[in-house]
Amino acid sequence: MRCRHLIILGAGAIGLELGQAFARLGSKVTLIEAGTLFAGKDNEAAKVLRAKLNAEGVTLHESATAQRIEGADGVIAADIELGGATKRVEGSHLLVAAGRKPNVEDLGLEAAGVIYDKRGVTTDARLRTSNRRVYALGDVASREQFTHAAGLHGSLFVRNALFKLSPGRADAAPIPRVIYTEPEYAAVGLSEAEARERWDDKVRALFCANARQ
Repeated sequence: MRCRHLIILGAGAIGLELGQAFARLGSKVTLIEAGTLFAGKDNEAAKVLRAKLNAEGVTLHESATAQRIEGADGVIAADIELGGATKRVEGSHLLVAAGRKPNVEDLGLEAAGVIYDKRGVTTDARLRTSNRRVYALGDVASREQFTHAAGLHGSLFVRNALFKLSPGRADAAPIPRVIYTEPEYAAVGLSEAEARERWDDKVRALFCANARQ
């Protein structure tokens, strides 16, 4: 599928992967991100990917907030706030890749004494909610929204709730993450920025690069 001009809201994994793919298929692509690439957690990797996207013709607006979206006669118009001013971006198609939010409002959690907020159900490191008999797993548990994270939660639940084995903690295992752009981005555990925030000068950074040039 080729779009004349694809506007993508959100430069997370989905936005980046599809943005680069559509650009390579011949579409003009504009990526609009409310924050920065990789949320400021890996500035070196963000710099490399940002340069690659620019070289392939992808327009990337970071720290830009969508104020209004409208469409008529095959034209999508997005008004975004960028650098303190309003900018209008017009395209032919729109992809919203701004993440997911939990749908828990109609589950009667208040009656069960389960605390939640807009990010999801509040749990401890063992995935127990404020009601000790209720567990929450996966995306709704206010942690990493990855399929493999949900799989880990499932195994921890079986271990903790059913078999009463030595308790496993959801925050004990580092979660790998990959973005299938070119170049690919992969990480596991804390980023350098997060590690420095926690331990400051006790951090030594090691960088791995693909040998192919």
